[in-house]
Amino acid sequence: MENHTFKKIIKSKIFIFSLQIGLVNLFTILLNNRFPISFDGDILEERIKIIQYLANLILYTELEEGFIVIGTWIMITLIPILLVFDYQKATSANIKAFFFPNFFFYIFLGRYSFDYFDIYFWNLFSKTIIIFTVILILSILIPLIGKKIKLTKGETGMKIIEEVYEKNKSKCPYCGTDFDSIPLYCYNCSKKLKNDNLENIETEFDKK
Repeated sequence: MENHTFKKIIKSKIFIFSLQIGLVNLFTILLNNRFPISFDGDILEERIKIIQYLANLILYTELEEGFIVIGTWIMITLIPILLVFDYQKATSANIKAFFFPNFFFYIFLGRYSFDYFDIYFWNLFSKTIIIFTVILILSILIPLIGKKIKLTKGETGMKIIEEVYEKNKSKCPYCGTDFDSIPLYCYNCSKKLKNDNLENIETEFDKK
């Protein structure tokens, strides 16, 4: 019961979202990613800090920083994929996690530093689109590929079971009764059955 509750909590939307946001913050701090912004002159310091904080989570300037930011979001993307392994749920969770900082960043930047926003919007948004595309592709492809592999393994397992089942079927040569196993005696005519598989097992046992 406790184990079931624990799994339910881990797979919950709130837990996954909180974990994603927490980890993206942690990675951003540890990797020291900082996106430079030339804010308008009349913006308050508190608003600068908030917008700068959000920008550091989602934006990059050079290619090296791009790898850091995109790599961070790839790791964040894997969380719901590994926990729920359903492409629809994983995609939904990843879109929410990525949308959250982006939404507030663009809203605050457009409202409190409009000149910078107006000049650099498409440059900023193109980076957002790149990361979003990577997240979307991974969220859909990884669970689908995993599901395909799982189905293939399942089909192989069923095939083996069917082969074993067919191999262990037998028939009484005296009365024609069919068996789903390899009995020593026929329950219908009570005669001892000669079975090659059984004889092989007995021969191997005698050798030992």
